Amino acid sequence: MDTVVAPGLQAHLDTLEALGFTVEVSSVGEVAITAPGGELHDGGGVAAPIPRQWAAVLSAAMSVGLTLDDLAPA
Repeated sequence: MDTVVAPGLQAHLDTLEALGFTVEVSSVGEVAITAPGGELHDGGGVAAPIPRQWAAVLSAAMSVGLTLDDLAPA
């Protein structure tokens, strides 16, 4: 992936994909995560790009009862 994501974020995105989420990262670093049930998580409401990426990941994780620690690589 040649797009810009926050440091450490890619491992979390990979874990979400392994859990059945669809992860899209635009060429400018906007993250859109779609849950298996269709719910979109994009970090909406957070203006700054890097915190918005993390907000999207946290929202997606919380939607299935997980935390960021649960998504961290072992």
